[in-house]
Amino acid sequence: MAGNSRLHIASIVCRAIDDMKGSIIVVTGGMFVYQGGVRNLRYLLPFLVLYFLVVTLWEALHWSRFTYTVKETGDITVSSGVLRRRHRTVPFDQIECVRLLESPASRLFGVTGLYCETAGANDESEVELRYISPATATRLRKTLESGRLDRRDNIHSAEKQLYSLSFRQVIGYSLLQSHYAVVILAVGTVISVALLPVETSASVTALVVASVRSTLPFGAGLSQWGILVLLAVSVGWAVGVVRSAVRMYGFQLFRDGGTLYRRHGLISRVEDEIPIANVQIVRRSDNPILRILGWAELDVQTAGGSDMMPFNSRTTLVPLARREDIDEIASQVVSVDFDGREKTPIRARRRYFVRYLLFVLLAVAVSVLGRRVVPAITAIPLSVSLLPVALVPVAAHVRWASISYTFGADHLYIRSGFWRRREYVLRYENIQQHTISQSFFQRRHRLSTLRVETAAFPLAIGATVPDIDAETAMEFNDRQK
Repeated sequence: MAGNSRLHIASIVCRAIDDMKGSIIVVTGGMFVYQGGVRNLRYLLPFLVLYFLVVTLWEALHWSRFTYTVKETGDITVSSGVLRRRHRTVPFDQIECVRLLESPASRLFGVTGLYCETAGANDESEVELRYISPATATRLRKTLESGRLDRRDNIHSAEKQLYSLSFRQVIGYSLLQSHYAVVILAVGTVISVALLPVETSASVTALVVASVRSTLPFGAGLSQWGILVLLAVSVGWAVGVVRSAVRMYGFQLFRDGGTLYRRHGLISRVEDEIPIANVQIVRRSDNPILRILGWAELDVQTAGGSDMMPFNSRTTLVPLARREDIDEIASQVVSVDFDGREKTPIRARRRYFVRYLLFVLLAVAVSVLGRRVVPAITAIPLSVSLLPVALVPVAAHVRWASISYTFGADHLYIRSGFWRRREYVLRYENIQQHTISQSFFQRRHRLSTLRVETAAFPLAIGATVPDIDAETAMEFNDRQK
């Protein structure tokens, strides 16, 4: 591929639509709240049409000033900028992964976005081609990949499907997620709308509260804010379920030589490239419900990447599958079983017992003092407040039993957590640095916390062994020198 190339002509409209998505909410909310409510909505459509024309004109200027060149010397150069010109050159061997993305607008016009990421780009993709034809995107990705394959001494093979997510599994996966990010956003939105000093907002809030109270059998006993929060949590979780199902629809995992390809999405179609050589950490996770069903989730973290948000900082390799299938797929990345044998010392369990006991006694003390301030608390018998004391030994043992580790010949295995159990496998050669720390209470019990760090993104999945024997931690330290 030689000479300057341009984006697809349809990218002008697609980019304009993409730019409009974040602006419609702001414009609608501003006109609705601050300019007289429903009456001024008649101005919304003309304003949006005018806004779209302005954005389209700007994107047309962007298209005319945007070119990219794939050189035979093994690099790609992108020239862009309307007011301020920018020329960026990225060698093939610096590209860590290539991503293809089809937004709803691009799928409508039959074009695809191509994104190239390097290990040093944590805020945006180094090369972003929005949008080009699917054939050009596929050909360009193979060209970029061929340059990296020469560096890694890898070879192409026939593409093999490793995993696919059925529709029933999509629904099960979506229902079993907490969706806390969407729930928090929903609660904040409902509270903000309810507090707006607008008559329309107050009337809508009163109508919603009355409707919920008449529907729920226990609605009469809830306050207005209790109903609003309950409604926001329910709606937020339901939206999270639908959002997750739409995002994971048609999930497939393929392997071609030394590269994994992940494809998914109903509305926005995504195809991610995951070079196996870049994988730093492999993590299998589950919760009590998944453990009973024999299911688990498999994540990986690679070097580089551009996901800055903590809600989306890991790469899901297998959203939901049986544990034996998870182990088989994980063996494609690391040739080691998930198997932990070493337990933390018994004295760590005593530490957990003391910690939980002090916490419960503090809660009981606060409850006793609160009876003098909040009379309603007196309706709860004091003996009920002491029940958690009996659960302290159980909680301490569960916490201790959920932690295990293995210092293998060439890898480190870590397991921790009960409600959300996580099992990590990483090779020693991928460890960039490790930290051994001791709190005041850990020093009294001759315990340490070991944390290892890789070249993966800092907000991504971590690997920590809490409360191991201090001498064992120092032996690991000497081994890594």
